[in-house]
Amino acid sequence: MFPNKSLGWLALICAFVTGVIIYPVIVLGLFAWASVTHTSGNIYIARTTLMESPVKGSAELIRMRLNDLGNLATSQRVLASTAQTLGDMGLKHTPQEILTAVEVTPVKDTSMLAIEVKLPDASDAKLAADVMSNELKNVYEKQHEHDDAKCELRTVDPAYVRLAPKPNSTKYALDLVTGPIAGPAAGLAVGLLLGIAIASILSRRKSVHDQTKESSFVQ
Repeated sequence: MFPNKSLGWLALICAFVTGVIIYPVIVLGLFAWASVTHTSGNIYIARTTLMESPVKGSAELIRMRLNDLGNLATSQRVLASTAQTLGDMGLKHTPQEILTAVEVTPVKDTSMLAIEVKLPDASDAKLAADVMSNELKNVYEKQHEHDDAKCELRTVDPAYVRLAPKPNSTKYALDLVTGPIAGPAAGLAVGLLLGIAIASILSRRKSVHDQTKESSFVQ
């Protein structure tokens, strides 16, 4: 690979220096960057769950009913009534800000629907989740009031608030470069490439120098 042993050793030394010295510096730099980018305020998640009862039918039918319930929760009718109620409550956040922070999803492997609101203010998030849940139940009740088979939409878990984990923009990079195998391997690979590049440059210079010297000797 190398024109002579000295250039080969130079490549290996560069790989060692990069893997053992430069690599930890890069890791420390990433940690410092992560600490700077995670100084934003807390975000709170208010979550409430609802379920139709009685729950009957196959798993496919339950999945379809959950899908319909999710569509109803995000319908203009429910969102408009929720926005109006929230506007009358005089919260710190506007109804538009709150509704954009709402996420409606089925709870995996259950017949329940979850409503989550993520806001910087815990009380606003909890109130918003409760209000949307109540508005959904009101619209659902009116929609099914003439049904022969009486179904009910009930709250399984009232809204509770938890602190959202802070986003870590460098988490995956840190997981990689601090891994017991991938990290040092990446550092050594970069060092090896650097060594090969330096060896190639020195090799070309040496070749040009030898050719020039040979030409002078012939003349």
